[in-house]
Amino acid sequence: MKRIVSLLQIEAVKYVVVGGITAIIYVGIFSMLTTGLGLEYRLGISLAYVAAVLFHYHMNRIYTFKAMSSSQIYQVSTYGLLLAVNYGINLLVAYLCITMAGMNPFFGAIIAMVSTVFTGYNVSKFIVFKVRGGIHE
Repeated sequence: MKRIVSLLQIEAVKYVVVGGITAIIYVGIFSMLTTGLGLEYRLGISLAYVAAVLFHYHMNRIYTFKAMSSSQIYQVSTYGLLLAVNYGINLLVAYLCITMAGMNPFFGAIIAMVSTVFTGYNVSKFIVFKVRGGIHE
């Protein structure tokens, strides 16, 4: 049991590290597109989201969950469903923060991004990169 708890803690730490780097990529691209190029916040969120997601998927597959031997078709398809759900949550939270509450788009985008961390970790761990009998699917 201690070994399982230790493994979960290590994976959780790795997930947070990958997520932190992903957040830097996301915020950097979002800022560049909206502040630097003057794009509307929803387009900025969408483009930054795509770039960050590509990084996030590959790093979690390789580094966090070490699921390189797993079926990439299964992983990509289930990760795609996760993305669709998280993207919807992200846009909804951004809309509520920015349009409804009048918040600065930068802070609204960060709050929206943070709102998907719990869902992302649990779905990634238990569905996308699931382990059965000590072997990744």
